[in-house]
Parts: sequence; C-alpha cells; structure tokens
Amino acid sequence: MIKTIEKTDGTSAGESGISLRDLRSFVAVVRAGGVTRAARDLGYAQATLSARIAALESAIGVPLLEPGRRNAVLTEAGRTVLARGELLLGEAAALQREARSTAGHTTVRIAACEPVATYRLPPIVAAFARLHPRVDVELQVAGHVKGPALVEAGEVAFAIGPKPVPTRRAARLAFGPLYDEHMLVLLPKRHRLASAKSVALAELNGESLLVGSDVCAYRALVVGAMQESDVDVALRVRFGDGATLAHGVAAGLGVAVLPEGFFLHGSLAPGIVARPLRRPPIAIGIGLIELRPPQTGDPASPFRRAILEGLRGLAG
Repeated sequence: MIKTIEKTDGTSAGESGISLRDLRSFVAVVRAGGVTRAARDLGYAQATLSARIAALESAIGVPLLEPGRRNAVLTEAGRTVLARGELLLGEAAALQREARSTAGHTTVRIAACEPVATYRLPPIVAAFARLHPRVDVELQVAGHVKGPALVEAGEVAFAIGPKPVPTRRAARLAFGPLYDEHMLVLLPKRHRLASAKSVALAELNGESLLVGSDVCAYRALVVGAMQESDVDVALRVRFGDGATLAHGVAAGLGVAVLPEGFFLHGSLAPGIVARPLRRPPIAIGIGLIELRPPQTGDPASPFRRAILEGLRGLAG
C-alpha cells in the first residue's frame, strides 16, 4: 500500500507543480547512491538536496525513497518517477535548445576549476562572443569532483580541470590534456625567503602552510609532494578559494603554494610575493573532460574548439 504524503498547510499533496530542479536533484541522488555522495559530487549542502527531495515527494504525493535507509533505496513509486523523470529532464533540455535555436540562439553550459574559470577563460570567452553573438555561454566554477559529476550527469557539455579520479562512474569520461598549471610559493614580503628568486620545497620545512579545503586537488598535490620530500609543515588554516588564501598569506598566517593562474596580470594580494618552486617543480595537468564518446553534432563544438586553441597555447 502506498502512503500518501499530507502537507502541513492542510492542502493535499500533488496540488503544486513538479519542479524540474527538484526532479534533477532526485535523479542525482539516486545515481550517486545517496544524499551524502550526491551533495559531495555536486558541491551542494546535504540539507539542500534533502529539502529538494522532500519537496518533490510532497508535490507528487507519495514517498520516493525508503525512509531510514542510508543509501538511496527507491520505493515502487520512486522507480517509476526515476524512469519517467530522466525522460522528462531530457525532453525539457531539448525543448529549451529547440526554442532558443528557433530564435537564433544557442546556450553552451560548461564547468571549469579555479583558476581556469576566473583567470584563464574570460579572454577566450570574450573573443568567442565577438565571433558568435548568438551563442550564450554559461560557466560554472566546479572543482575536480563536481566538474566531472556535472559532465556525467549531462548538466554541462564539458568541464575543464584536473584528470578525474578513476572510479566506475568516471569510466564514462574522456580526458584530453591541455596544459600544466605550475605552482608558485606565496610569501609575506617580510618573509626570510621573499628576496630569493626561487624557493626549494625543503626550504619550507617548519613553516605554517595555508591550504584549500579537503576536496581541493591542488592541496592534495602540494601536501603529497611535501610528504614525499620529507618536508614537515603545520597545516594551520583552510580556505575555500585561492584568492582568500592569498590574503591569508598577506595577513601573516603562513605561506602557501598555489597555481600560477591565480596571479595572472600581476594580480597579487598586497603584501605578498610569489616565487617559482626550484626543486622539485610542481605542476598539475589541466584538461578537457567530456563524455566518452563525444556527442556528434553538438552545438558546443565551436566553443570547444575555441577552448582547445586558447588553452593549448599555454602548453610548455
């Protein structure tokens, strides 16, 4: 027997329309196997996803997931909604594309990690927009976990970032290397190494190191290199983005190692200097992440070519 959900305002469930946003969240949770993993993949708060699932169940009027189960276990109704919902989301996306195409417009959605999204892509997007005024570009800032997840879910045409971590889901993705993002050491201007032309990793032994969040690919790369080189640092403060981290260095909280892309055009925070790593040099490979095999006749293809040409010029 299917239990009907009763709404707290006295109205019957199902009277309000089904939100595509809530439906998309439901599909993402089922694909990921639970709210926790889906929230991590998409970069959302768990409470946000849980609220969207609850809103969808309220709109439909029946439970879609078995209550009290750690993983996303579908009810009978949930299986029906999943199958029809995926078709509906595909039709909604196609409807939007066709409507915009009729009006002469196309929208290309992509994702990119920092600092690519903030510093590398804007000039490329600007040049593309001048040549293709009827193509709208939507860019999401997404790290090395969220970016591939958005591609796999079909929410973006492609992503730009580090090579995805090998998983069963990532097997559907192709990675095409573009360039290497080299790392710089950020130091307060009064630091003992500030006058050096370059810095060896060993010279940071004993320093307080400012790092990104636990899911930051750059953090994993830097900390791993230090462990391999037996460099002992104190991980004192974590920051959510590179620009904030740089201001932490300027405030005297410690030193940092960040991609050079954060500091293009001399965009250093006041009070700090950036020096290249002399030994060993550290770099992370940045590439284009897309579904395997690539979509044929994809309206994103011209923009994809512009991205490849612009970022491959950074190689070497």
